[in-house]
Amino acid sequence: MSSKVVEIASKHLGQTVSAYSDLYDKSLLVKVPRVLNREAYGIDENKFFPIANDLEFETFKEQFFEEKEYDFVAFWNNRNIRRKMPGDLVLSFSNFAKRHPDKKCLLLLHTQQVDENGTDLPEVIKNNGEYGDYKFTSQKFSTEGLNLFYNLADICLNVASNEGFGLGTCESLMSGTPIIVNVTGGLQDQCGFRLKDKHITYQDYKDIHSLHDWRKWEHNEDLTWGEWVKPVWPKSRSLQGSPPTPYIFDDRCDWIEAGQRIREWYDMSKEDRDECGFKGHEFVCSDEGMMSARHMCQLFTDHMNTALDKFEPKERYEVYKV
Repeated sequence: MSSKVVEIASKHLGQTVSAYSDLYDKSLLVKVPRVLNREAYGIDENKFFPIANDLEFETFKEQFFEEKEYDFVAFWNNRNIRRKMPGDLVLSFSNFAKRHPDKKCLLLLHTQQVDENGTDLPEVIKNNGEYGDYKFTSQKFSTEGLNLFYNLADICLNVASNEGFGLGTCESLMSGTPIIVNVTGGLQDQCGFRLKDKHITYQDYKDIHSLHDWRKWEHNEDLTWGEWVKPVWPKSRSLQGSPPTPYIFDDRCDWIEAGQRIREWYDMSKEDRDECGFKGHEFVCSDEGMMSARHMCQLFTDHMNTALDKFEPKERYEVYKV
């Protein structure tokens, strides 16, 4: 495959769409129109799915919890790194559990307990997780194993300060478990946001850019979201960066508000939570959500065909030494 085909394909596959409609091909010094397409992650709906009335699953659940009964389980499946905000997660859960001291509430963390890119989570919990129970699953699990964990949880959370996609919460929706997410980056796609009752697609972000400004969007009557999610808007936004990534917004939600969203899910009956979670499953499998592996493969094929159809070879030059 020529370098030009690779170049065109890279503009169509696996990237966050820019707000700009064109770019400069510096090697040609001419303007090249950009065709805006989107290739999201694809979750295999045959491996992540809701489990109901399954004796083996109930046996697994009893053994994993060592026959303890929990009234509410929140699941966090992320790396223990700073941008994932693990400390804020502990504070938000403890603040929620504080209001229900007579209930058995568990935060299940699928992560490394100590990571130099993050923090010492057992120490954080010891000093800041006064309320609620906490349990780690640090070992790796198969896809089938992760599906069991998503199903035994009541909700799944991601309060990262910036996120390209958010694989854990999308897998959770595919498994039929509702979510709480910070309104930042790719997590917005999982919310099923609608503006004036029209589903917001990647093309719409050319004008919207992002929904992370709470002053503009949190209480906007024209904006709605799916029943499967309780979004938390960031209240602190700062422009961070590094030489490889000169700038990126660091969107930090209020951990007290995150705790309030947990309480809202807790206050619902299990039947209602399950119904909301199944609607999330339907959304990520749908032609609107397009987050299944089935959709990913079809989009990949379509975008490669687009890249080949729009292929324009460069003029050939002969180079002479002077």
